[in-house]
Amino acid sequence: MTVFRITTIQKYVGLSTDTMPLAPIGSELFATDNKSTYVCYDGIHWSSRGVGAAVLSTPSASMSPSVSPSLSPSASRSPSVSPSASPS
Repeated sequence: MTVFRITTIQKYVGLSTDTMPLAPIGSELFATDNKSTYVCYDGIHWSSRGVGAAVLSTPSASMSPSVSPSLSPSASRSPSVSPSASPS
């Protein structure tokens, strides 16, 4: 299988009270007011980096936010690429 880049992770700086943007999965926002880093885990919702962190905000009132208090194990995993076998 050929490896394809499917998205580019973005980095933002703002306040923890700002409306979070729609962003590629894995993008980060550093909040200068409370020195916290937030991670976008599904393209819409943001969560404080850490175990058991709650959803911070959604970018639009028309989108329904999830009520999950933490990331599910499958949502927090990133796909891994295993190295190909080296020739003998």
